[in-house]
Amino acid sequence: MKTLLIAAVALLLVVDRRGACGQEIEVRNLPLQLIDDVEVASVDTGVVTQLHVQAGDRVVEGALLLELDRDLHEGEAAVKKMACLVADTEAGNDVNLRYSEKTLMLNGKILEKSINANNTYAKSISETEIDKLRLERDQSELSIQQAQVEQEVAMLTAQLRREEKSLADIQLARRTLRSPLAGIVVNIDVQPGEAIVSGKPALRIVSLDKLRLIASVDRRLAFKIKKGDAASMLIQLGDEDLVIPAKIVFVSPEIRFTEQTFDVWVEVENQAGMLLPGMKGTLKITAQELPG
Repeated sequence: MKTLLIAAVALLLVVDRRGACGQEIEVRNLPLQLIDDVEVASVDTGVVTQLHVQAGDRVVEGALLLELDRDLHEGEAAVKKMACLVADTEAGNDVNLRYSEKTLMLNGKILEKSINANNTYAKSISETEIDKLRLERDQSELSIQQAQVEQEVAMLTAQLRREEKSLADIQLARRTLRSPLAGIVVNIDVQPGEAIVSGKPALRIVSLDKLRLIASVDRRLAFKIKKGDAASMLIQLGDEDLVIPAKIVFVSPEIRFTEQTFDVWVEVENQAGMLLPGMKGTLKITAQELPG
């Protein structure tokens, strides 16, 4: 019985007029609703050390709302920063590589001269000594390879330290709570000195820049109303009747079985800031005639 009464009231509020350009639909007494209504929660658990906003404050996106205790995280971030500097210094240190390259050049020249001397003066240098010089040259080549590997490891270590520093910076940033949107702070559920639990809402922020109307429309108009179509809202403010442009942003693909209606969502730009959630107005939509 209750459902039938609601459906009857809805039908009384819908006025259907036919014009040259299509079928004009009026849905009266529709309340404006919030679109952006966010309960802001902290990712981390901690104690609130500072609150930067009050109820009623207007904030921009990214504005600082509150801070949690952060001494431990600041210390960790500082340690990671120093470790990163040390690792970068080690990664840029190629002294061992340059020394190994010079040693190889020297040992190569000594071996070459020794072989030439033996060719000029037979057996002036023993084969054992020549083999020793070859070993020293080969050792120098391996030293270069070892220095290259060590420098590559140092560079990878530096990259690891940078990642650790980035992680520490992220963890530090999570000790502050920032606004995810531009709007008005309407609720604050925490105070300085109070513990905050991860995931539990701490503040509520709403935006009045755009508001929404949701109209229930007769199913026979389902294929005549499209997303993106223009609409308008008639609202009385004081002694004035204002007509405000609106836009259809969603047309439900579902028909309610009992009422035989479907939902149409319309957004209204609140440029002058005169509209508030809960205000009621009349929505006007021109449904296009189907071809044929």
